[in-house]
Amino acid sequence: MELLQVCFEVFLVNSLPLTASFHIYATTMGIYLLIACVTTFIVNDTFRRSLQGNKGNRSRAFSSERKYAVILFLAAILLLACSFLEYVQRRNAENIYIVLVGFAGGSILAVFALTVQKSRSYCGKSEDFTQVMGKIPIQSGFLRNTGLRSGLFLFHVVFLAILSVAMAGNMAAPEAEQLCPYDYVCMAYEDDRTLFEEMLLEDGVKIQSYPMTRVTTVQGDATDWIDVANDYYRRVIWPQGQHIGISESTYRALCAEQGILPKKLSLREDDVYIIYQQDISVKAHPLDWYMDRKTPYIRIGQPLRAYSFMLREQMYPPRETAGEDRQILTGCFQGGMQEDLVVFSDEYFESLEITEGPTLLYLINAKEGASKEIEKRLDIFAGRHGEDFSWSRAIQPYYSKVSKTADIRAERILQKAALSMEMLLLVMCIYLIQMMKTEFEKRERIRRFRLLSYIGIYRRDYEILLKRELRQAFYYPLLWAYGISVLVAAVTCYLRMMSAAESGRFIICLMMIWGLYFAVQWTLVRLNYKKMLRESL
Repeated sequence: MELLQVCFEVFLVNSLPLTASFHIYATTMGIYLLIACVTTFIVNDTFRRSLQGNKGNRSRAFSSERKYAVILFLAAILLLACSFLEYVQRRNAENIYIVLVGFAGGSILAVFALTVQKSRSYCGKSEDFTQVMGKIPIQSGFLRNTGLRSGLFLFHVVFLAILSVAMAGNMAAPEAEQLCPYDYVCMAYEDDRTLFEEMLLEDGVKIQSYPMTRVTTVQGDATDWIDVANDYYRRVIWPQGQHIGISESTYRALCAEQGILPKKLSLREDDVYIIYQQDISVKAHPLDWYMDRKTPYIRIGQPLRAYSFMLREQMYPPRETAGEDRQILTGCFQGGMQEDLVVFSDEYFESLEITEGPTLLYLINAKEGASKEIEKRLDIFAGRHGEDFSWSRAIQPYYSKVSKTADIRAERILQKAALSMEMLLLVMCIYLIQMMKTEFEKRERIRRFRLLSYIGIYRRDYEILLKRELRQAFYYPLLWAYGISVLVAAVTCYLRMMSAAESGRFIICLMMIWGLYFAVQWTLVRLNYKKMLRESL
């Protein structure tokens, strides 16, 4: 009692003022206690066995753990199903976190639950299992082995389902010239008709004009933590999406020019049909990134520099999406993120009173000799409408096929170089993890071989045991990752709306990358096996 009184005086009277509430101290003590319990469980498995006591207690613990394993497995299946339903929606833009947290995390939980169930079933079949396993040195414990396989599985998923899919899309993408069917694409005003009529008189120049309007979405790209920190829902969101609005008749005419069979549309007043002008190397994404992304908020006209967030739905009325497609009708100018086509019904488009932004879409094809003269005229044209690219330097009054194709080629080269470096670094990380496992378990492996040799095991039997352990540690995570990656690749073909020919090229490139990766992993495991066998013997 005297000791308690002294402690009370020291903590409450002299040295420890209660500057925080009691539940803060209680929470802190609880966290420390939880950490201590988890550490004890991981470090000393015999402590847990001693808590179970006799056979009856072990039997009851086995039953409860089996129930927990079933619950964990069902949770993993639920996570996988929810992740799949989220990933197949275009509005999530092939979110990498769904792959890592949803698919990979759900798979790890499922494998963990099955492993627990399998290990506990072995425990229940033998009364002397604990005593026997306590006398034989084990190469790796349950948690350590599961953590190793989970880490390798995540690395494999990143390589096979993320980096490989991006590289295959880049390799299977069409030539840059196919993404720009016209030499020049211009967004002009009524006052510019005379300029284009004069260009039409030039020899070898072909010009087509169609009515259009500038359409703007609330949010033209994904947000990051800076936008969240700035409370972007209460402010003007940048960048705003800038796209080309056309009528259904114009859509059919553009399809006819490219030899594409147009889709049959039955658009109502508030309906829009979205055409994403991008190739298969670009991730699928929504037109408008605002809020739930299911219903695009579209404004007829230029972006707004300022508005009240309470009037957002009046400034950017929500529209119903009647359908989506991926085609190159005027050109891929911003990788499909901007300058997509938004199709309205003819009746609604004719009823629009366009008071701002370009109203005419000019598509120009010219002979090589006439390009210099046309570019001089178009530079004058662009100088008149500097305000059109004041919201974003990426949006231009006109686009040139030569400059855009050069940009696309350079972007693809840089992307391939970056992906190649990331793949190489990932392979090096995996090899480092495998070497760490080999070196850290070297002493246990040698002791185990000596013990097994004392009881008369043959070298061939030991080689079989060693191969089985390597297969469980290295090959199983690789096979799980291939299963997840096949699912991701199939959904990617669906989301990016690939044709049969595009899907064929994409799958061939993907199989080449996957095959090469499997050969590299087989070689690394084979080298580890020979090293481990040489050290053990």
